[in-house]
Amino acid sequence: MPVVSTTPTDRMEGLLTQSKWNEALALVEKVELQNLNPETHPYVVQLALYLILNDLDSAKYFWKRTPSTIKKVNAELSSLWTVGKHMWERDHAATYESVRQFPWTAAIQPLINAIIENFKQRTFRLISKAFSSISVADCCKYFDMTSVQFIAFAKTNGWVVDEATQMVTPKPVVTPVTRHTGLTNINDLTEFVLFLEQP
Repeated sequence: MPVVSTTPTDRMEGLLTQSKWNEALALVEKVELQNLNPETHPYVVQLALYLILNDLDSAKYFWKRTPSTIKKVNAELSSLWTVGKHMWERDHAATYESVRQFPWTAAIQPLINAIIENFKQRTFRLISKAFSSISVADCCKYFDMTSVQFIAFAKTNGWVVDEATQMVTPKPVVTPVTRHTGLTNINDLTEFVLFLEQP
């Protein structure tokens, strides 16, 4: 039986289809190091993977090392970095709006969906930890939902909604106890504190 060889692009597409984000990122980073022709590198995919995984530091440094010629001609890459900048600034409304403003290609749209879904999941966990009560209006901003949509979402997730006062009591997220490195704990604590400090 003949051996079927696959290219890095084929393997990457397979990993993306299976939502294996960490594996896909490891592969595309390896391709970046070995790539002799920068014009053929999947810059948008690599940046999207950093944002999906909330690795905003790596996203920023990747943008800085991306050739200026690529940035000038690749509107989708530039628009994706705009999303990343708003995520960095923890500007939820601007993050959602910047996603809506660009006509993403069919190949990239699933990654954009994953970015926003993971962004909302992290926001959900942070609000659960940070607030004993929060207004429906603020939650609508954080989740890009109407009040009707958010109230339904909150109740589905076990949050208590007082529709008279329009206040919400989040239900703390129970996470399994796992061993983390010191760096992981520091990153989690930093994100939590910065979320609390938002205006």
